[in-house]
Amino acid sequence: MADLVAELAAAARNHTALARRVLSDLEAGCRSAPECELRDLIATSRTVPPARWNQLLPGARGIYPDACWPEARLVVEVDSRAFHGFGDAPERTERRRARYASMGWTVLPVALRRIRTEPEQVLAEIEAAYRAVLSRRD
Repeated sequence: MADLVAELAAAARNHTALARRVLSDLEAGCRSAPECELRDLIATSRTVPPARWNQLLPGARGIYPDACWPEARLVVEVDSRAFHGFGDAPERTERRRARYASMGWTVLPVALRRIRTEPEQVLAEIEAAYRAVLSRRD
């Protein structure tokens, strides 16, 4: 990754916008195109700060949520069929979400289709969830 960063830094800015955007997503911790799409959407929010992406959940072992806000104990997960819909994936997803709940975290699942077809609604739900969980803490 460091070599890619150096190469891109040395390159002319012409025709490198996509590469710079991808690198920014990777450096932020996005692991999939759907997560990158969600990150881009959240970046347009005026009320929700940047999320932590695929970082170990504070106080937990082995849980790396797609996006989380520790100050609000809020997790947003992109539910794509590729990772959540086949084989034992639905049960793994259910177990992980039960662990979140047992630790006091709120989980907002978001389907990739919704990110692409109704982004404004998805963002409004994330913003509302963020405000709601923070208001419960006051």
